[in-house]
Amino acid sequence: MSHQRIIDALEAQFVAHQLLFWDDPEGEFSAWVDGLSLEGVQVLRLDRTPSLQVKLDVERSPGTRWLFYRPAAEPGPSKDWLLDLRLRGRAFRADSNSMLLDDLGLTSQALRPHLKARNKFLRAKDRVEKLRRLVTPGDDAEALDRKMLAVLVRS
Repeated sequence: MSHQRIIDALEAQFVAHQLLFWDDPEGEFSAWVDGLSLEGVQVLRLDRTPSLQVKLDVERSPGTRWLFYRPAAEPGPSKDWLLDLRLRGRAFRADSNSMLLDDLGLTSQALRPHLKARNKFLRAKDRVEKLRRLVTPGDDAEALDRKMLAVLVRS
Protein backbone atom coordinates (compact mmCIF):
# COMPACT_ATOMS: atom_id res chain seq x y z
CA MET A 1 0.00 0.00 0.00
CA SER A 2 1.36 3.41 -0.89
CA HIS A 3 2.38 5.77 1.86
CA GLN A 4 0.44 8.61 0.25
CA ARG A 5 -2.75 6.56 0.42
CA ILE A 6 -2.16 5.97 4.14
CA ILE A 7 -1.58 9.69 4.72
CA ASP A 8 -4.78 10.51 2.83
CA ALA A 9 -6.73 7.95 4.87
CA LEU A 10 -5.32 9.34 8.14
CA GLU A 11 -6.20 12.91 7.18
CA ALA A 12 -9.72 11.82 6.25
CA GLN A 13 -10.14 10.14 9.65
CA PHE A 14 -8.86 13.20 11.51
CA VAL A 15 -11.66 15.30 10.00
CA ALA A 16 -14.13 13.56 12.32
CA HIS A 17 -11.95 12.08 15.08
CA GLN A 18 -9.42 13.59 17.45
CA LEU A 19 -7.80 10.31 18.58
CA LEU A 20 -6.69 7.55 16.22
CA PHE A 21 -5.21 4.24 17.35
CA TRP A 22 -3.12 2.42 14.77
CA ASP A 23 -2.27 -1.13 15.83
CA ASP A 24 0.14 -2.75 13.37
CA PRO A 25 0.51 -6.46 14.37
CA GLU A 26 3.22 -7.14 11.77
CA GLY A 27 5.02 -3.86 12.50
CA GLU A 28 5.41 -3.29 8.76
CA PHE A 29 5.09 0.50 9.08
CA SER A 30 7.24 0.89 12.20
CA ALA A 31 10.21 2.59 10.52
CA TRP A 32 8.00 4.73 8.31
CA VAL A 33 5.91 6.08 11.22
CA ASP A 34 9.05 7.53 12.82
CA GLY A 35 9.30 10.03 9.97
CA LEU A 36 5.56 10.62 9.60
CA SER A 37 4.51 14.24 9.88
CA LEU A 38 0.89 15.32 9.65
CA GLU A 39 -0.09 18.95 10.07
CA GLY A 40 -1.67 19.57 13.48
CA VAL A 41 -1.27 15.94 14.61
CA GLN A 42 0.92 14.60 17.40
CA VAL A 43 2.28 11.14 16.58
CA LEU A 44 3.07 8.96 19.61
CA ARG A 45 4.54 5.47 19.56
CA LEU A 46 2.93 3.44 22.31
CA ASP A 47 5.90 1.07 22.45
CA ARG A 48 8.17 3.96 23.48
CA THR A 49 5.87 6.08 25.66
CA PRO A 50 4.51 4.98 29.06
CA SER A 51 0.72 4.82 29.26
CA LEU A 52 0.49 7.31 32.11
CA GLN A 53 2.53 9.83 30.11
CA VAL A 54 0.18 9.35 27.14
CA LYS A 55 -2.85 10.03 29.34
CA LEU A 56 -1.25 13.13 30.84
CA ASP A 57 -0.25 14.50 27.43
CA VAL A 58 -3.75 14.01 26.02
CA GLU A 59 -5.47 15.58 29.03
CA ARG A 60 -3.10 18.58 29.03
CA SER A 61 -3.75 19.27 25.33
CA PRO A 62 -7.52 18.96 24.87
CA GLY A 63 -7.69 20.43 21.34
CA THR A 64 -4.81 18.42 19.90
CA ARG A 65 -5.28 15.58 17.43
CA TRP A 66 -3.34 12.41 18.27
CA LEU A 67 -2.16 9.38 16.32
CA PHE A 68 -1.16 6.52 18.62
CA TYR A 69 0.92 3.89 16.81
CA ARG A 70 1.65 0.46 18.28
CA PRO A 71 3.74 -2.08 16.29
CA ALA A 72 1.75 -4.91 17.88
CA ALA A 73 -1.79 -6.25 18.04
CA GLU A 74 -4.46 -4.36 19.94
CA PRO A 75 -4.43 -5.44 23.60
CA GLY A 76 -7.50 -6.96 25.18
CA PRO A 77 -9.71 -4.60 27.18
CA SER A 78 -8.49 -5.93 30.54
CA LYS A 79 -4.85 -5.25 29.57
CA ASP A 80 -5.34 -1.94 27.77
CA TRP A 81 -4.30 0.94 30.03
CA LEU A 82 -5.52 3.35 27.38
CA LEU A 83 -8.98 1.84 26.99
CA ASP A 84 -10.72 5.08 28.02
CA LEU A 85 -8.88 6.97 25.27
CA ARG A 86 -9.43 4.15 22.77
CA LEU A 87 -13.18 4.31 23.41
CA ARG A 88 -13.12 8.08 22.76
CA GLY A 89 -11.16 7.60 19.54
CA ARG A 90 -11.23 5.37 16.50
CA ALA A 91 -9.15 2.46 15.28
CA PHE A 92 -7.10 2.89 12.11
CA ARG A 93 -5.79 0.00 10.04
CA ALA A 94 -3.52 0.23 7.04
CA ASP A 95 -3.35 -3.36 5.84
CA SER A 96 -4.76 -3.92 2.36
CA ASN A 97 -7.87 -5.78 3.54
CA SER A 98 -8.83 -3.03 5.98
CA MET A 99 -8.37 -0.39 3.32
CA LEU A 100 -10.47 -2.47 0.93
CA LEU A 101 -13.21 -2.69 3.57
CA ASP A 102 -13.22 1.11 3.75
CA ASP A 103 -13.20 1.42 -0.04
CA LEU A 104 -16.21 -0.88 -0.31
CA GLY A 105 -18.03 0.96 2.48
CA LEU A 106 -18.28 -2.11 4.71
CA THR A 107 -18.43 -1.51 8.45
CA SER A 108 -17.50 -4.91 9.94
CA GLN A 109 -13.79 -5.48 10.53
CA ALA A 110 -14.70 -9.14 11.07
CA LEU A 111 -14.80 -9.45 7.26
CA ARG A 112 -11.03 -8.89 6.94
CA PRO A 113 -10.15 -12.64 6.92
CA HIS A 114 -13.05 -13.27 4.54
CA LEU A 115 -11.65 -10.73 2.07
CA LYS A 116 -8.16 -12.13 2.48
CA ALA A 117 -9.43 -15.56 1.42
CA ARG A 118 -10.91 -13.97 -1.72
CA ASN A 119 -7.79 -12.02 -2.62
CA LYS A 120 -7.64 -13.45 -6.15
CA PHE A 121 -11.09 -12.05 -6.97
CA LEU A 122 -10.27 -8.69 -5.40
CA ARG A 123 -7.02 -8.16 -7.32
CA ALA A 124 -8.98 -7.12 -10.42
CA LYS A 125 -9.81 -3.42 -10.10
CA ASP A 126 -12.78 -3.64 -12.47
CA ARG A 127 -14.35 -6.39 -10.32
CA VAL A 128 -13.83 -4.33 -7.16
CA GLU A 129 -15.46 -1.31 -8.82
CA LYS A 130 -18.49 -3.37 -9.85
CA LEU A 131 -18.68 -4.94 -6.39
CA ARG A 132 -18.55 -1.47 -4.78
CA ARG A 133 -21.79 -0.56 -6.55
CA LEU A 134 -23.57 -3.61 -5.11
CA VAL A 135 -22.28 -3.63 -1.53
CA THR A 136 -24.18 -2.08 1.39
CA PRO A 137 -22.48 -1.19 4.71
CA GLY A 138 -24.21 -3.93 6.71
CA ASP A 139 -23.39 -6.83 4.36
CA ASP A 140 -22.12 -10.02 5.97
CA ALA A 141 -19.81 -12.66 4.49
CA GLU A 142 -22.64 -14.57 2.81
CA ALA A 143 -24.13 -11.46 1.19
CA LEU A 144 -20.67 -10.40 0.05
CA ASP A 145 -20.09 -13.79 -1.61
CA ARG A 146 -23.44 -13.58 -3.42
CA LYS A 147 -22.54 -10.13 -4.72
CA MET A 148 -19.13 -11.37 -5.86
CA LEU A 149 -20.90 -14.12 -7.79
CA ALA A 150 -23.20 -11.52 -9.33
CA VAL A 151 -20.14 -9.61 -10.54
CA LEU A 152 -18.64 -12.77 -12.01
CA VAL A 153 -21.78 -13.74 -13.93
CA ARG A 154 -22.32 -10.11 -14.97
CA SER A 155 -25.87 -9.88 -13.67
